[in-house]
Amino acid sequence: MGTTFKITTGTYTISYEVTASGGTTETNLVKVTGISGSGEVTIPSTVPYNEYKLTVNEMGTVGWAVIKNITKLVLPETLTKMDANCIADLGVTELTIPKNVVSISDQAFLYLIHPKFTVDTENKVYANDANGNLVSKSGKTIYALNSYQDFTDGVGKIPEGTDSVSRCVVNTSKVTTLWFPKSVIWVKNDYHSWYDGWQKANSNKQ
Repeated sequence: MGTTFKITTGTYTISYEVTASGGTTETNLVKVTGISGSGEVTIPSTVPYNEYKLTVNEMGTVGWAVIKNITKLVLPETLTKMDANCIADLGVTELTIPKNVVSISDQAFLYLIHPKFTVDTENKVYANDANGNLVSKSGKTIYALNSYQDFTDGVGKIPEGTDSVSRCVVNTSKVTTLWFPKSVIWVKNDYHSWYDGWQKANSNKQ
């Protein structure tokens, strides 16, 4: 456990860390700790390691990195957990969350300009709304605003019916004002963006 290795496929390289081994494919686990290269990146569901086959179930922390040449990222169906800072600043504008993901850190997309999210309809924890925002299955909590939607007059709107706003919900300099509906009762500290171009938001509640 803790052993790291890399696998290069075509134009990209994925770094991994072994988190469990010595059992079956289902219990031999590995997490992604880095991605480099260009083009469309597909993270596999399983990877070979020595005599074992390891299941990719976690996106680990990758830290700050700008890799705009990566234009598409496909996550594996085996993925269950997405850690803080698990995706670098890539050039992706859309991202699909697989059905088995049950844990996404509120800082998972800290360095990523929030893409348009699509969540597998079979996912029991997360969903996307009509604007491509990442929300809870109930729609009551919002985790990330799609940065590629239209922000008229620089206003980012928390959707009606939302009662909880997660940390780092906004990550685009296009938003200068954040609007909250009356339904919001809880806002986590540091809900604002860490994006370098951020302008101080006037957070207006309806």
